[in-house]
Amino acid sequence: MEAKNFRIGNKVDLYGSTATIQGQDFVNHYTAGDKNFDRFKPIELTEEWLNAFGFNNKMLDAEHNNIVWFENHIGIKGMLGIVKPVECKYVHQLQNLFFAFTGTELELKVLM
Repeated sequence: MEAKNFRIGNKVDLYGSTATIQGQDFVNHYTAGDKNFDRFKPIELTEEWLNAFGFNNKMLDAEHNNIVWFENHIGIKGMLGIVKPVECKYVHQLQNLFFAFTGTELELKVLM
């Protein structure tokens, strides 16, 4: 994966274990010559991960809107229906889209 796909706090697979991207990972990438993020692998978004983030029946209440996940897509369900759904297959994508939709971090409710 490329560094541009990640944000600090994203959950990723690092050598078979779940890890959290830290600021130092970006410092190393841009200053210490560590030019690839290949050691970080995306984690497939599963119902188990959705539940750990607090989704209930694939829906999460977020500031008067519902974040909805369906068929590898995520969207906001508000008064006008579901706003254009965006493809979302990985945990870090869900975290990034949630932040873009709400301006807040998506926190785990259950440790994974």
